[in-house]
Amino acid sequence: MASTTADSAALRDLIWAVCSPSLLSPLPDWPGNFTPDITPAWFFDIDTEALERHVKQNETRFLGSYFEALWAFFFAQHPRYELIARNLQIRDEHRTIGEFDFIVSDRERGQILQLELAVKFYLGVPAINTLDYTDGRNLWIGPQARDRLDIKIKRALEHQLRLHQRPVAKEALRALGVDEVEPRLLFKGYLFHPKEPVPVPDYVAADHGHGDWLHVDDIEERLDHALPCIPLPKQRWLAPACGDSSPEPLSVRELAQQLGSIERPAMVVQWGEPGESYRIRRYFITPAGWPGLSLEDPLSEPRTRTSAK
Repeated sequence: MASTTADSAALRDLIWAVCSPSLLSPLPDWPGNFTPDITPAWFFDIDTEALERHVKQNETRFLGSYFEALWAFFFAQHPRYELIARNLQIRDEHRTIGEFDFIVSDRERGQILQLELAVKFYLGVPAINTLDYTDGRNLWIGPQARDRLDIKIKRALEHQLRLHQRPVAKEALRALGVDEVEPRLLFKGYLFHPKEPVPVPDYVAADHGHGDWLHVDDIEERLDHALPCIPLPKQRWLAPACGDSSPEPLSVRELAQQLGSIERPAMVVQWGEPGESYRIRRYFITPAGWPGLSLEDPLSEPRTRTSAK
């Protein structure tokens, strides 16, 4: 059994995927969160070499697909669960009407679960609106301004988590020996606030991961000049950054120079020394004109590609 050393980014990401707080606190009439009863000690026995091979075999540029691969490994390793199906497409004649992310057997409870997975990063933007699943005053927009939290929630609740009720989906499940499923949410991620924090929707968990966002022109004003800055590549956005394997730290001024002409948002962390002053801060740095779209009707239709979450 290979040792579970701290230099394994995949292991840190796996621990974060399983143990980090949910992004959502479902409302009473929603399906509940999937929260496995597990402690960090369980990960001590993980074969990190097997995990690294699994990640390599499932290599992808999509962070959502990587997140799914981590959970697939978890279900394969944990004796309580059996992964029955992954990314099971449901077709009605010649068109795909939806997809089950995971169908999982919980042996201990004797349940079959339909899990809707997503890992998301949203930036809060003040915007008066009349959209569903918002507070009417703010929107939470993805860093590439191609998706929104309210759209993701609407599609999950009104389509994906009801998919098992469709006759064609029931037929596909019966082919797997499954009669009934219990839908569950498995949403993780971070919300990033502007300089003046905006309220989060009432379905966001109180202990959700969070950070701040700012335009590139505000770096020297907003960031702490006493702390190093570490720009993170997208594949490092999940688990808290580890200094031993992070890119070379920059000063705030060096960061401002490096990101001065960015065309898409970048994630940056700052941290202090271990001890009383120790802290990690996450930031999204955006181009000066971000998000650069009309907020009256942005992204009005959900994207149909459900697996690139």
